[in-house]
Amino acid sequence: MSEWPQSLVLVGAGKMGEALLRGWLAGGLPAARVTILEPKPSPSIAALAVERGMAVNPPLAGLAAPEVLFLAIKPQTLE
Repeated sequence: MSEWPQSLVLVGAGKMGEALLRGWLAGGLPAARVTILEPKPSPSIAALAVERGMAVNPPLAGLAAPEVLFLAIKPQTLE
C-alpha cells in the first residue's frame, strides 16, 4: 500500500482482526495510528498493543472520528 490512513480504529481484535492488524503492521502501517476496540482482548493482542504502543479500549468520549473504521466482528455482535 502506498499510503496508510492517518488514523484507524479496529473494532474487534479476535483471530481475524488480529491477523489483519499484524498484516497491516508488517506492511508498514504505523502502530501509533491504530486504536483497538475489543471487549475481551486476548493476551497476544494485549502484548502486541503494549509492544507497539497502540491504544486498547480508550474512553470513547475522547476518541476522535478516525479516517478508517474497520469492523472485524461477527454480524450477531454488531449491537
